[in-house]
Amino acid sequence: MKKQFLDTLQRDVQFLVSLKIMDYSLLVGIHDCNAAANEPAATLADDSAPQDASEGAEGGEQELSESDEETGFWREKMDTIAGSIPDPYVFASAPDSARNDVYYLGLVDILTHYGMRKRTANVAKTMKHGVDAEISTVKPEQYGRRFMEFISKSVR
Repeated sequence: MKKQFLDTLQRDVQFLVSLKIMDYSLLVGIHDCNAAANEPAATLADDSAPQDASEGAEGGEQELSESDEETGFWREKMDTIAGSIPDPYVFASAPDSARNDVYYLGLVDILTHYGMRKRTANVAKTMKHGVDAEISTVKPEQYGRRFMEFISKSVR
């Protein structure tokens, strides 16, 4: 799984580099399935479902039963998009883990273009701190390389 995630992330980072995008981050969301199972049953609105008189006042709403939670309904669905395509940015904790979590990852803040303003900041910071200094405003290629090195070291 780690290799698949890193390969996909590398392709996404290469795409952002080709567009001269920088200053993005990896956002990590953690869903605690055990805590969610202990919460009261949720009601999901399904506006796309046709309303039927037998559904009563609830209309297109569907209540999740405890058996859905107990059988891991959401855990089975969490690693796919549209029910059939694996999502390399969604992971479940290991089956032998003490935790029962789902991890959602995604690239965020992808709108910073390396244009004239960033180039000027790069030149100014390089002159002030030196060529070998680790400065925040770097070329997209260097940013992507540094980002992937950090993520590769951080992911187990």
